[in-house]
Amino acid sequence: EQCGRQAGGATCPNNLCCSQYGY
Repeated sequence: EQCGRQAGGATCPNNLCCSQYGY
Protein backbone atom coordinates (compact mmCIF):
# COMPACT_ATOMS: atom_id res chain seq x y z
CA GLU A 1 0.00 0.00 0.00
CA GLN A 2 1.05 3.60 -0.55
CA CYS A 3 -0.71 4.81 2.57
CA GLY A 4 -1.58 3.84 6.10
CA ARG A 5 1.00 1.97 8.16
CA GLN A 6 3.50 1.63 5.31
CA ALA A 7 3.36 5.39 4.90
CA GLY A 8 3.64 5.97 8.62
CA GLY A 9 0.13 7.38 8.60
CA ALA A 10 1.21 10.19 6.27
CA THR A 11 -1.41 12.25 4.47
CA CYS A 12 -1.23 14.85 1.73
CA PRO A 13 -2.32 18.49 2.19
CA ASN A 14 -5.33 17.52 0.05
CA ASN A 15 -6.34 15.15 2.85
CA LEU A 16 -5.43 12.29 0.52
CA CYS A 17 -3.64 9.10 1.39
CA CYS A 18 0.04 9.58 0.65
CA SER A 19 3.07 7.33 0.58
CA GLN A 20 6.01 7.38 2.97
CA TYR A 21 7.72 9.76 0.54
CA GLY A 22 5.09 12.43 1.11
CA TYR A 23 3.25 12.18 -2.19
